[in-house]
Amino acid sequence: MTNKSTLDDYTILEKIGSGLTAKVKVVRDSESGEVYAAKIYRSKSCEASSRNIIRTADNEIANLQQISHPNVIKLICSNKSGEYVKKSGERYSCAYIVMEFCPNGNFYETIRNIGRFNENISRFYFHQLINAIDAAHQRHIVHRDLKLENLLLDGDYNLKVTDFGFSASVFDKDGSRMLRTHLGTEGYMAPELYMNINYYGESVDVFAAGVILFIFRSVNPPFSRANMSDRIYEILVKNPKKFWGLYSRNKPQNYYSEEFKSLIMGMLHPNPERRFTIYDIKNHPWYNGPIASLEEVQSIFRRNA
Repeated sequence: MTNKSTLDDYTILEKIGSGLTAKVKVVRDSESGEVYAAKIYRSKSCEASSRNIIRTADNEIANLQQISHPNVIKLICSNKSGEYVKKSGERYSCAYIVMEFCPNGNFYETIRNIGRFNENISRFYFHQLINAIDAAHQRHIVHRDLKLENLLLDGDYNLKVTDFGFSASVFDKDGSRMLRTHLGTEGYMAPELYMNINYYGESVDVFAAGVILFIFRSVNPPFSRANMSDRIYEILVKNPKKFWGLYSRNKPQNYYSEEFKSLIMGMLHPNPERRFTIYDIKNHPWYNGPIASLEEVQSIFRRNA
């Protein structure tokens, strides 16, 4: 019996997240005392499921190793045959990755607690998000599961993109840039994913980033799913003026600037061939408008602490 569970040379401090394939825990390096986040992949009794989980871990590790950017979570180390020792003394083998720890939670929690951001703060975080996506795309890697829960806040309240479990090369197995595996999180998935057709990974990431930006300014998402069976999404596609009218209710006049609307419509375009690229986004007037300083951003968190 011990006071704390351990993961190899790390002491388990607390659990901070859990998903289908892994759980995330705060750990302390027993030698250096540094605190990190450990993503521990679940063991399955089914051999085929265990192999799939190991493949997911391998994929996340390989892709994170290729990306070095201040707004992408930093990979510290990994082990496919680590030993987890419970407080009871029970031991089991597991795969895990150790990453930098972001103590200020994720953007889902932040938006829920603080509410919508003004335009300048939205730009601050949107710049960080787009720069992180751009860094991944330049390494020919697409995330494919961008959402508020996968955007973390570090100790200084900078954005960090995490969870590259669904990430992939922009090139499919046949060498084309059209991907075939349909996955992601409903509400952030581009319409082509619901249509079960091949798709461009970069364009799917842009669509999800457009949803995220809309939530920054609105709190709520623009629609439930990007499918014509969703009434709000259908209005967005067929009658954008009515869409913006619906979301402008109970908000100050001209709350959504024309430049903001233009950017959102370009990023959420139903046709991926006409959807904005990262280049289009970075050259858009709204993107290049006034941006909050880090000190201004930090002040909103201090006020809401």
